[in-house]
Amino acid sequence: MKAENSIRVLISPLNWGLGHASRCVPIIETLLQHGYEVIVCAEKKQASLLKGEFPSIQILQMANNEIKYAHGSSSFLKILVQIPSFLSGIVREHRALKKYQKIYQPQLIISDNRYGFFLKDVPSIFMTHQISPRLPYPIRFAENLTAKLQRLFINNFALCMIPDSESEYNLSGLLSHGKILPRNTKYIGVLSRMKPQNNADIEKKYDVCAILSGPEPQRSILESILINQLKNNNLKAIIIRGLPDSAEKIEFGIEFRAHVPTSVMQTIINQSHTIVMRAGYSSIMDFVALGKTAIIVPTPGQSEQKYLAEYLSKSGFFVSMTQHNFDLRSGIEQLARIKSRQIQTKRFNGIKFIEMIKIQFRL
Repeated sequence: MKAENSIRVLISPLNWGLGHASRCVPIIETLLQHGYEVIVCAEKKQASLLKGEFPSIQILQMANNEIKYAHGSSSFLKILVQIPSFLSGIVREHRALKKYQKIYQPQLIISDNRYGFFLKDVPSIFMTHQISPRLPYPIRFAENLTAKLQRLFINNFALCMIPDSESEYNLSGLLSHGKILPRNTKYIGVLSRMKPQNNADIEKKYDVCAILSGPEPQRSILESILINQLKNNNLKAIIIRGLPDSAEKIEFGIEFRAHVPTSVMQTIINQSHTIVMRAGYSSIMDFVALGKTAIIVPTPGQSEQKYLAEYLSKSGFFVSMTQHNFDLRSGIEQLARIKSRQIQTKRFNGIKFIEMIKIQFRL
C-alpha cells in the first residue's frame, strides 16, 4: 500500500543487458532515502538484479522489447529487420504503463531508454546517454535522421536526463554532447552504484576478472573466447556471467559466478589485477567512479560501444580490444602500461536530483 503523503514513482530500465538496471540503483536508492515510494517495471533479469539490491521493492512485469544480435558482422542487418518489432514494443510498453497507471496512480515516471514509458498527464523523465546515436558504417548516412526521430520520441517526456558531465571532461563524447539537444535536457553527472573507497591495502585474489553483460549470443561468444584463453594459462580467474539465474561453479580452474550484488562486485573488482568487460556505458561509469581501468571489448553490432571504446582508449583511460581479435595476454601487457587515471568529471548528486524534481514538478 502507498504510505500516507509519499510520492509514488514508477521506474523502468531498458532490458538490453543489465547496465540500464544497474545504473538505476543510485536513482532508486536516492528516492527511497527521501521518502518516495518506488515501483519498478522490469523483465526477469533486470528485476532479479534490482530485487537483490532492494529486497522489499515492488516489481511489475514489463513488456519485452529486446533486440537480438547476430553471431557475426551482419548484426546491423539483423537489427534493421527488427525495427518494426522494436516500434511495436514501444507501443506495448506504453499500453502496459497506462494499465499500471489506473491501478497504482503514480505521480512521477522515470524511463531509462524506454521510449514508450511516459504519460502525458504525469511528469515523465527520460534518461539516456545517447542523444546523437552512432550507426554502423553501411547506414551511417542515416545518423542525422535517426537523431531527429529520437528527439521526437524524447519530446514526449517532460525532462531528459543525461548521466554525464556537461563539461569537456566527459565520458560519452559526441553521444550526448551533440549540436542539437532535446528540450529540457539536464546533465546529472556520472551515475554509478559503486562507492569510492580506499582499497590500497586490499589483497589481490584474482589475476583476471571478466564481467560479462549484454545481449545474446554475443555474451556467450565472449565467454567462450575467455574460457579458451584462460584455461591454457596459469591465471587465477573469475567470470561474473551476468546471468542471475545460472548456477555457480568452478570449471577449467575458473570460478564462475552467476551474478553478484553491488558490494560483492566492488570487492571482487578491488581484488583483481586485470578486469575484462564490455564497453557498456554503465560499466564504464562504474569503473570511473572507482578510479579503475580495464580492457573493454565492444559488443559486435553495437556502434555506440565501438565509439565509446575508441573514444576512451584514445584518452588513455582504457585498453580497447575487438572481440574478433581478442588476446588476453596482449591486453594485460597493454593495461600494465596504463597508469590508473582519475577522470575529473562530475558525479551524480542525490540531494540535487531531489531538489531538481521538486522544483521542476513541484513534488
